[in-house]
Amino acid sequence: MTTEPGSARRAAALLTAMLIAATLTISGCAVFGKGGSSAAPATATLQSAQADYAQAQMQTEATEEALDELSASPDVDLAQAYRSFAASVEGVQATGERLITHADAMHFIGASYFVESEQSATACVFPRLQRPGNRRTEEIGTYFDAIAEEAWQVKRAYRAFQLDLSLIRDHLSRNPTPKSIETITPTMLKAKVEGESLKYALEQASAALERAKTAKGSKAGAGG
Repeated sequence: MTTEPGSARRAAALLTAMLIAATLTISGCAVFGKGGSSAAPATATLQSAQADYAQAQMQTEATEEALDELSASPDVDLAQAYRSFAASVEGVQATGERLITHADAMHFIGASYFVESEQSATACVFPRLQRPGNRRTEEIGTYFDAIAEEAWQVKRAYRAFQLDLSLIRDHLSRNPTPKSIETITPTMLKAKVEGESLKYALEQASAALERAKTAKGSKAGAGG
């Protein structure tokens, strides 16, 4: 039986993706792309994930404020209000990448995604200097399932919020006028609701991480 060229290419692409994912999981190091920028690392700490949730919370609030200013701005200030809003949308997208990374990595990698905070970034640049103790997996036990579920809810809420924001930005980019604001108002109102949902999801995700941190600290204090 012969294999179609398209099927062979898809199989090869899938194998390559699996090998890359396996390499990332083992190394826990970032992958550097064009321009020296780096993709999200294949590991995180409880603290770093919580910090990303806090950053996303602040960015969401700032974007909601920009959305309010956009809807309330008089015609003379509308162009500036739109520029501020568009910049805020970019901020949401930047923080959102980390939210997606956390959710996907927890889903596909599992609890080993979390490592001790003592892991050094130099281990990725100079792997031979890495000590065996630098990549201990976080002992979060039964808390991981709750953490992963909340992270997935954050991803879902972020996607909905980001979609509304993109629709608003693209609609107003052509001609930010009071009339165009009026036309897109239903989507702006929906974005406010989605923003509140995202903030709630972020709060729940952060609380799940905090419970794991507290339990881990109690265990360490008891000498367990």
